Amino acid sequence: GEVAVKVMRAGVRRALRTDLLFLRSLAAILDTLGVFRSYGLRDFADEMCRMTERELSFVTEATYIEELRSLMLKDDTEHYAPKVYADYSKERVMVLEWLHGIWVSEMLEAVEAAREGDQLAVTLL
Repeated sequence: GEVAVKVMRAGVRRALRTDLLFLRSLAAILDTLGVFRSYGLRDFADEMCRMTERELSFVTEATYIEELRSLMLKDDTEHYAPKVYADYSKERVMVLEWLHGIWVSEMLEAVEAAREGDQLAVTLL
């Protein structure tokens, strides 16, 4: 069957880690100055950085997808997560089952068109 191959671009980790360092530094400065003190920006930035670092591993992402897939298969709702081909997936490459579907933007356009149609029907009645 067909597969989707997700490849992490060269330099993405380095660029993202630089951005995360900036985020942590900015949060520390704002906390020190007392700006947004009640929000705990430093703790928030630290947690965001930890979460983002975990997401830099396609092995971790594949694990999450497989957990989601397993949960989805247990209920009666019509939804589906792609199968991950773990033998071909590594830290920077993930191979998944290809799923045919529609773009989220197309779905949103259809919902908006339906709303406009409902509004038109209400106006005409």
